[in-house]
Amino acid sequence: MKEILQTFYDYTVQYFGDGVYLVLAVIAGVFLMFTDKKKYGKIIWPSLLILFVIYNPWVYKYILDRSRFWRMFWTIPFVLIAGLGFMELLKSCNGTFKKLFITFAMLLVIYLCGSNVFEGVGQGKNTNAYRLTQETIEVADVMLKYDDSPKCIIPRSLYTAIRQYSGEIHPMFGRNMDGYMYDAGELEQKIFEEMLEDEPDYGYILYHARRLRYDFVVVDSSKPIYGELAEEYGYSLLEDQRDYMIYFNESLKGEDNSGYTWERDKFGWKLKNPDGEIVKQKVEEVSGVWYYLNKNGYLMDYVDSETAKNLKPDDLIIIPIYGEGEEAGDKDDSELVSYLVDDQKGHFILVDGGRAEDFTKPLRFIRLYGNVVDGWILNYPHPDRTGAFNEIYGGRVEGNERFTCIEIKQLYAVETDWDYVHKNIKNSDYIECYDKFHDISSTIDNITWAKKGDVVEVEGIKFKLNENAVYEIVSE
Repeated sequence: MKEILQTFYDYTVQYFGDGVYLVLAVIAGVFLMFTDKKKYGKIIWPSLLILFVIYNPWVYKYILDRSRFWRMFWTIPFVLIAGLGFMELLKSCNGTFKKLFITFAMLLVIYLCGSNVFEGVGQGKNTNAYRLTQETIEVADVMLKYDDSPKCIIPRSLYTAIRQYSGEIHPMFGRNMDGYMYDAGELEQKIFEEMLEDEPDYGYILYHARRLRYDFVVVDSSKPIYGELAEEYGYSLLEDQRDYMIYFNESLKGEDNSGYTWERDKFGWKLKNPDGEIVKQKVEEVSGVWYYLNKNGYLMDYVDSETAKNLKPDDLIIIPIYGEGEEAGDKDDSELVSYLVDDQKGHFILVDGGRAEDFTKPLRFIRLYGNVVDGWILNYPHPDRTGAFNEIYGGRVEGNERFTCIEIKQLYAVETDWDYVHKNIKNSDYIECYDKFHDISSTIDNITWAKKGDVVEVEGIKFKLNENAVYEIVSE
């Protein structure tokens, strides 16, 4: 119920902005009912009925959803009610001066509280018969010139208007990035967020664009793809316009002749070779791009093409999950708080896990490895290191179906003086995390405790607990 009420609030604020528009309509509606209840009740009572439907939790849960919820506001004639109230107010006033004053006041409110429609995303003054920005049409025309049905990754400023221009253009994402109609997938959301960054991770974007055969990647001119990165994935600069740069991979036009196919399930992507077999526990080259697939056949998409290509059989694959204020994919692993280790022999080791509220990040990787963790190594139990473990393993102990299927073969932790912690740590978040971990660890039999300087071995990989109570890999 709390989530539904929060949704009501969020979408009301999104639709009405600062609320002046809504307040004006409400005041006008009350005034109209006092003026002539019988006459104006014909518009006010139906509007109230619609509001009752909109703000009814039962209706929202079982009939409406967030893709249609805010559209219901369109059926209420707020502008008409405000206009009728204004006209009735003018009729009730005697004297030209009063009428001019009320008119001026109304215009001033509209001017001060309204907003320019051309400031919205994808909006602009008409410069053509399509009533779209000229930049949108120019980008679309370039893509359609080289491909009758182009697949593209485009900036946010284009994803609404470009589909209005042509239904033959297929962007990776559109208004679903804002929760419109349906939720975006994890990959689409990640690429969308990268495109918004001042310095996007174009390696990650092009890696997936090439894999999923998106032949066009359009970027803001202020954020070009530098160096040989585009060429590495087969893309070249096709056109440099005033606002956008268009990159094209001509080799992706037409049918895919590689014989490989990608399949997606609820956890991730898998690759089938030309014989129809799932590629597992190996590096595979597909049309010039290299991919690493784990023991269950899932694509480990933070291992880029160059890294995958140069992997040696004994190399450890280390993938960031959570860093100091960063999400998975942070290239600076010196800042890492949590990461996974894959030894290319089928073993999966987790180090820390991040904060409790971010538990879905390590959980995603646990799912990719069949819900089996060969070793989970935990440093000192601070919230940013042990919080996610507390959430996942605590849920497992409590019988939460989401976590009971997870198997942790061996757990490694740091010996902690719990009495010292309570005497010297005053931060409530820290104390709560320490206490929860203490309670959970007391129920675990397969746990190894280490002191500073100790070395533990997990599936042949050695980790040393350093002076800062942080485990470091000391042999690869």
